[in-house]
Amino acid sequence: MSLSTPHRKLIYSLAVIIMAACYGCSSHKTTVQPHPVVTRHVNISAASAPHSRMLLTEAEKWLGTPYKYGGTTRGEGVDCSGLVMSLYSDALSIKLPRNSAAQAEFCNAVERDQLEVGDLVFFAPRSTGRVNHVGMYIGNGDMIHASGSRGVMISSLNEAYFVKNFYGCGRVEQFASLTGKSTKKEVKNTRDNISTSQSGQTKYDEAFKKLRQGVKTSKTPAAKTPPATKTDTIAATPTKQPSREMFEEAIDQRVDSICSAFFD
Repeated sequence: MSLSTPHRKLIYSLAVIIMAACYGCSSHKTTVQPHPVVTRHVNISAASAPHSRMLLTEAEKWLGTPYKYGGTTRGEGVDCSGLVMSLYSDALSIKLPRNSAAQAEFCNAVERDQLEVGDLVFFAPRSTGRVNHVGMYIGNGDMIHASGSRGVMISSLNEAYFVKNFYGCGRVEQFASLTGKSTKKEVKNTRDNISTSQSGQTKYDEAFKKLRQGVKTSKTPAAKTPPATKTDTIAATPTKQPSREMFEEAIDQRVDSICSAFFD
């Protein structure tokens, strides 16, 4: 069936409009997204030791780098553990583990009120107790870290999220030996910085120790019961309804996981 001239013109006009729209979409996709805006800068004068100043100088270069899960470069992006690893590698040629949990185990624990420039600060949701975010302390109560929504930035340790999810602080021994701040690896990183060298270790200590190892604590297993008889299998056993505490814990765990997604 042949088309009349008006119909041909209409089809041609529609084709031109569609091609123009496609060109506009493709050109938009090729636009490079701008890096995050830097609103705060590293105070390099906060450190007196030469090696500490080298770390802070390197940290300043990373501000504004976009977040990229698994990234380790300023050009393409970086995640929180990749940032800390790169700062130490580029500034001091010190090699750290790749993920935040391994970095927590690698460091020597220090009390929060003993933080020095270059120390690492770790965070973990209360529902799991497992480290999932790390930043580097830069002095004056601040840290540099890679935020999932805002890239590499400076944040205060006193912000509500970081206060709630604070896990512990760690010092890199190789760096500490350069600055004369060497520590002994006796105190374990726990949310409340409880010393494992204290006499009469409590159940509370044991619980956090297991949480740090990624093992959930459980109650003493119930005594074994004899095999069910035929009549027992016929009778329906009522199931135990979840308690309010279990329900609230499930909600809290979900909220923590959503919040932590913004950081690591």
